[in-house]
Amino acid sequence: MSEMNSRRLMLTPLRIVPVSRMDEVLARALTRKPEPIEWDETTTTAAAVPEEAPVEEEASTLTAH
Repeated sequence: MSEMNSRRLMLTPLRIVPVSRMDEVLARALTRKPEPIEWDETTTTAAAVPEEAPVEEEASTLTAH
């Protein structure tokens, strides 16, 4: 870390807490425990994806990737 950044860091009201696992991050970051979502794949529908317009090979200057 550069000296300038370390000075700025000392001026911010942040508390840096080392953690080793993501659950520790979530426990400190979330204000309440998330509620699980009931998921039923038989009743959900996929979002409609619009079809792409055909591209003329010779006239196009774009390259499809």
